[in-house]
Amino acid sequence: MSVGFVLLPKIIWMMYEMLYQILPIDISFNFKYGGIGLILISICIIGATIYTIARELKNTPANLMRPKAPKMGKRVLLEKIPFIWKHLSFSRKVTIRNIFRYKKRFLMTIIGIFGCTSLIVAGFGLRDSIKSLMPSQYEKVFNYDFQINLKSELTEEQINNYVQEELKKEEKIQKVAKTYMTSTTIKNGELEQDVQIIVPETLEELEGLINIKDLETEEKISLKENEICLTDKAAQLINVKKGDKIILKDSDDKEIEVTISNIVENYVSHYIYMSKTTYENLYQEKYKTNVIFTQNKELSEEEENDLATDIMKQSEVSSISRINTAMKMMDDTMNSLNYVVIILIVSARITCICSTI
Repeated sequence: MSVGFVLLPKIIWMMYEMLYQILPIDISFNFKYGGIGLILISICIIGATIYTIARELKNTPANLMRPKAPKMGKRVLLEKIPFIWKHLSFSRKVTIRNIFRYKKRFLMTIIGIFGCTSLIVAGFGLRDSIKSLMPSQYEKVFNYDFQINLKSELTEEQINNYVQEELKKEEKIQKVAKTYMTSTTIKNGELEQDVQIIVPETLEELEGLINIKDLETEEKISLKENEICLTDKAAQLINVKKGDKIILKDSDDKEIEVTISNIVENYVSHYIYMSKTTYENLYQEKYKTNVIFTQNKELSEEEENDLATDIMKQSEVSSISRINTAMKMMDDTMNSLNYVVIILIVSARITCICSTI
């Protein structure tokens, strides 16, 4: 119980500290749940002991004093296959027969080993599954380097001037895409999911920065008018497919019905892609750029840091997000998952020992 109340929480909290700035954890022994666990353990152990004693006391003292006769050996199915049985050594034949003589022990051993193997597979599977997300999302889908968030009070003319005079003339930046991003909720009956909407000013600008690919064919697709593209996991969560209609909520909680033209590839978060014209038709408001994606030239980490610092100093910019930062967070997550794998392997080893005693 001390391991569960003290050691494991410390390890898990240490993993969170690798990713976030959080206060130290205050760990104390929970006597309530510890007491309940102790009572349940005692009931199981004492109950099994009483049951065994009660069953044995039904025999006469003379029988109890004699050594317990071993179970009779029986022929096993494998003996009916001479090609295999004849090539086994004597010790292996004895082992196989003993396995089937004591079926309860055999069953408990199999269950124990199965549980241990499941824990180990779960540990490595969890790590490998998350490990594959980073290259899939940030190489196959997202290829931009900076996400520059603009101040809300800027006019469209100021934004265009900023893009032309500052970003497109910057030697370290090779491609720029103006977009509008906002959050919304999508609905299908009782199912709801929060997503982010990405509306490029032109799809040509966005090409190469964000790859919008059909989930099944992996071919790049265009944005159809008055229809949207929804990412895969979001579609699964609200149980919709290509051609279905879903509800979008606007800022005033007004519900807008729209058709899904394609289910697109994605691995982290949930997104909707739509054209500029589609956005203006659905929401009845004029499009206005609030996010700019950039793809930089080959830069060292120091050069990229300097570029990000220079952009943040510009009066039009409210914040900047970097792909490298997101990838570093994923790396930190992977490092923390190694502790989870270790915990699962140690737990599997303990389970294996207990199952074979």
